[in-house]
Amino acid sequence: MKKFMGKKHIKNKKIIGACLFIYMMTFVGINVACAQEPGEVVVETIDRALKILHDESLQGVDQSVERKQKLWGTLKPVFDFEETSKRTLGRHWVTLNSEQKQKFAETFRDILRDIYLGKSDSYQGEKIVYIREIVRGNRGKVQTNFFTVDQKKIVIDFSMHKVAGMWKIYDVIIEGVSMVGNYRSQFNSLLSKGSFEDLLEKLMEKREAIVEVK
Repeated sequence: MKKFMGKKHIKNKKIIGACLFIYMMTFVGINVACAQEPGEVVVETIDRALKILHDESLQGVDQSVERKQKLWGTLKPVFDFEETSKRTLGRHWVTLNSEQKQKFAETFRDILRDIYLGKSDSYQGEKIVYIREIVRGNRGKVQTNFFTVDQKKIVIDFSMHKVAGMWKIYDVIIEGVSMVGNYRSQFNSLLSKGSFEDLLEKLMEKREAIVEVK
């Protein structure tokens, strides 16, 4: 089987991880008073995350676990991990039973959580500048520019959809490269050479490996 998460993916994963975390914290140029629904979700998430990050009682290495738990409580409702999982598996999703879908979605969610929350200790003042949002029915896209500490610009789009009246993110697109598409390419390759159980086993191994290096 092809090695899960190659060098190219790891590079993209690091960028996405940083961007997702910075997305929570520092968003410039959006006016809450006139924001449409997707923008309101963004701003409210930032406000809650900033309060956690600025809480003096949660500073330092000893408070890292509690701080990440609180951040996860803020971030989790904004993402639709089941939709992300469904899209990463593509046509393979419909071949799974309910138990397999749930197991895959939970395992994949945990991997994304542990990777991206791991970036919360390395924030250095990077910024994301709001450009605009596009809404068509129950689908939306928030377009932004990400600026690194050396002012390099990276174009980032957040794909969203409305679920039970709430806007949620299901994909992040960096310089035209989709996070969902990136994972889907890997998963398709693995599934073309093995079973769903093989893929799930690799994901579970990846999840355990991330936990071990914490």
